[in-house]
Amino acid sequence: MTRYLLAAVAAAGGVIFATGCSLGGADAADTQASPTTSAAAEEVDVEALRGEWAAEVNDACGSRAERLVRVARDLPATIERRGFKAGGARLETIADETVAEMREAEPAPGDEDRAAEMIDRYEEAWALEARAVGAPYKTRDNRFASLMDQADAAREEADAIAAELGADECAKKVPGPYADRNGFAAVRWGMRASEICRARNDVFKSLRSTDTAGFERADEQFFAEMKTLARPKPYAKRINRFMRDYAGHMAALKRNDVDESNRLSGRASSLLYDLGFELAYDRFCGARTVSQ
Repeated sequence: MTRYLLAAVAAAGGVIFATGCSLGGADAADTQASPTTSAAAEEVDVEALRGEWAAEVNDACGSRAERLVRVARDLPATIERRGFKAGGARLETIADETVAEMREAEPAPGDEDRAAEMIDRYEEAWALEARAVGAPYKTRDNRFASLMDQADAAREEADAIAAELGADECAKKVPGPYADRNGFAAVRWGMRASEICRARNDVFKSLRSTDTAGFERADEQFFAEMKTLARPKPYAKRINRFMRDYAGHMAALKRNDVDESNRLSGRASSLLYDLGFELAYDRFCGARTVSQ
């Protein structure tokens, strides 16, 4: 009985062993085939993937440009009605939306760090730009200039990477008025000049027509505050002409040359108002555009 039992166990063991050999043979065959299969699976077209990423990112930047053109066109009206902070907030919204869209694109293998750095630099540049537009206006608008300097530096870094990875749309200049540094600066100048001018006019309205000294003081205060404003390109020449004419008006008033004073005052006022309306302010210095 014991021998039969041992024989049965041995036979079973033989079956198990044979089955094991059969499984081993299959594994070996699979192992021999797997390197080729794995290599094929790992083969990727990096250039094609980079092109797909660039197309998605370019779409996001193109969409940003379209939105920025619309927002920038209405920037004077936004700032005139709601202040600098509201203008900056509109730019910030566009920046946040664009960065979110750019981050959804999947970079090609090996491009992950450079793509992330590019987006980070654009995010930094656009955030600084929004802060610059929304900042309170101080003497010579130095805060705006400082923030825009930082934004320009971050943008240059981002543009270089964008060119490297094919995201050329992101490095393009946005067309239209008030969509770049000079445009933002001009809108800010217009808003502050309008406020200063309106304050002077309010004082004028409160004075008696015979109060020459009062008019002189109001003129001097107005002129002193206007001198604290930065003079943005490409409007600097006209602003300089306005300042010269207004200084001549005050000098003529002091020497009682009424005709010359009135002539220069009228010419200076025309320069100032025309510039304010050209910058798309509807109620510059308390006056309305002709269309209104």
